[in-house]
Amino acid sequence: MYDLSFPWVMRTASERSCGHRVINRSNAMKSAIYYGPRDIRIEEIERPKAGEHGIVVKTRAAAICGTDLHFYKTAWKGLPVDTIARGHENAGDVVEVGANIQDVRMGDRVWATDFLPCFECERCKKGEYDRCRNLKLGGQWGLHGGFAEYFWIPVVVLNRNVIKLPETMSYQEGTLIEPVGIGLGAVINADPKPDDVAVVLGTGMVGLGAVAKLKDSGVSKIMASEISDKRRQAAKEPGADVIINPA
Repeated sequence: MYDLSFPWVMRTASERSCGHRVINRSNAMKSAIYYGPRDIRIEEIERPKAGEHGIVVKTRAAAICGTDLHFYKTAWKGLPVDTIARGHENAGDVVEVGANIQDVRMGDRVWATDFLPCFECERCKKGEYDRCRNLKLGGQWGLHGGFAEYFWIPVVVLNRNVIKLPETMSYQEGTLIEPVGIGLGAVINADPKPDDVAVVLGTGMVGLGAVAKLKDSGVSKIMASEISDKRRQAAKEPGADVIINPA
């Protein structure tokens, strides 16, 4: 189903250290390859191919997640370090579509995050590919991400890992779908009630998403705690009732 010899898929520790090298220089593109803390190098890797079930997206914007900053500043003990192009908050234009893709077309403006399931675990056998127990995550583990001219979406789950952007939304705004969505999802899972008082610790993009969803849920009061002056101001717009500086 998928060509796992393609250099964008890294399967072993040795391949993780060399899998980014260009195989076909006539089809090369620039990327920002992460080698370790404070070591990111602009290199050429092979431009991805869509495959039958995937798409290729030309990167128009790629946000820097807090996770990317942590990996840049210091290694995380116990987590694998892959020499890959990081970046998992991406937006761009679809430039190649696989033969079996029905709902995405060339030229579509999309937010997208890439993942590759194993197709063998019990979740994959149920068709729950985005919940695979052995998932390779683009820009994080085992698969190149959006800090490159193009990135590959091996499996398209429309409105889960690929979302079409409305014309009124910029690519930069589109990259925020993932972090804001985390905040929304946290509130949905918490299932707040109208008489609840909610406290949000930190009002970065995830926290702002949580504040917005809490407001929409109709809780009695929303309290936000944030040390940054700029972020405290930002918490007012989605509806925080009380905003404090814990410092």
